[in-house]
Amino acid sequence: MICSILPRALVAPLAGYVADNYSKKRTILIAQAGTILTMASLLFYTETIEMSVNAIYVTTVFYTLCSAFSGVTFTSAIATLVNPERLQRAMSFNQMSVSVAAVGGPVIGGMMYGFFSMEVFLIVHMVAYAIAFCLEATMNFNLYSTRGDTAKAEKIWQGLVGGFSYMKQHKVIKVVMWLLLWINLFFSAIVVGGTYIIIELLKVDSTHFGFIEAAGAGGIQIGSILLVAITGDLVAISWVYLMITKDLLAITTIVSIQYKAKQACSASGMPVSIIIDLR
Repeated sequence: MICSILPRALVAPLAGYVADNYSKKRTILIAQAGTILTMASLLFYTETIEMSVNAIYVTTVFYTLCSAFSGVTFTSAIATLVNPERLQRAMSFNQMSVSVAAVGGPVIGGMMYGFFSMEVFLIVHMVAYAIAFCLEATMNFNLYSTRGDTAKAEKIWQGLVGGFSYMKQHKVIKVVMWLLLWINLFFSAIVVGGTYIIIELLKVDSTHFGFIEAAGAGGIQIGSILLVAITGDLVAISWVYLMITKDLLAITTIVSIQYKAKQACSASGMPVSIIIDLR
């Protein structure tokens, strides 16, 4: 959790600044290339030496950093990729794809873990990001941009101070920020404790664990649909998707890494609970 959440929290302001003041396309491509290089490095390390807990720690940190830059930048670029009339639909499709991946990823990951090696997971992950890299290289991230080329770039500290000042002036935003802080804090504890109970105490195998992970995302889907049906508000479903499924990307590979980490800890005598959840 430290290797995943802490780097994302520390680099998030910088990622937002880069997304606002530098080329979005270049930032996304560099971040995607960094992810591919990170997975290639782990694959090379595994082939030449062996999978280890320290290698997983380092890989998780770099993977989280690259994901933070690419995720923040791509989300902010959606408004410049489509026209205003299609913006809400584009956001809905984006969150829908995230939710579909969150449901299918654990199932596929659990089944692949039983039939393929860790090297296959890493290769599949690299190929998927390479395809995304090629597709994003063809996209025009300034197609519907309304920001002029002469717009004055704001310094990062000025942006941070301005953001905090804006948050203080709007009570609703301040309440939402604190609410999300506590929700994420307790939700992380539930994820770590639940995973430990499922794997260590109940001895659930990898395939069944994948279905359990997918069931959680499926419940989010059902809850979102019910929320829309009750309120009739399309914005509600986008909010639910954004807040709850934002940390469920790339679960297919991460599920496999969890089990490899468990095996490495068991072999070295380290407590499994300290590394069992790396998302």
